[in-house]
Amino acid sequence: MGSYAKGAQEQFLKTAHPIWLSTEQYEQWAHEVLLPEKYQEVTDRYGDAPGNLLVTEDSIAITCLQFGPARHWEMMSSNWCMECR
Repeated sequence: MGSYAKGAQEQFLKTAHPIWLSTEQYEQWAHEVLLPEKYQEVTDRYGDAPGNLLVTEDSIAITCLQFGPARHWEMMSSNWCMECR
């Protein structure tokens, strides 16, 4: 993140209630939904997961929008599904 955003990442992680994916979950999803050449483009540009933005030691924060009062999110792609409650 640029110098304009100092503290913004930490504030987001504390207050935005992101969905957390382990590096293993991210890798599984990425290999299922991205063509190999597109996956390579991502790693060439951003490096290997989990990277250094919106992460903890082994997890990646995924932003999402929540609609309605339910506290339930799903990420679905092909046969892969992750639920957070």
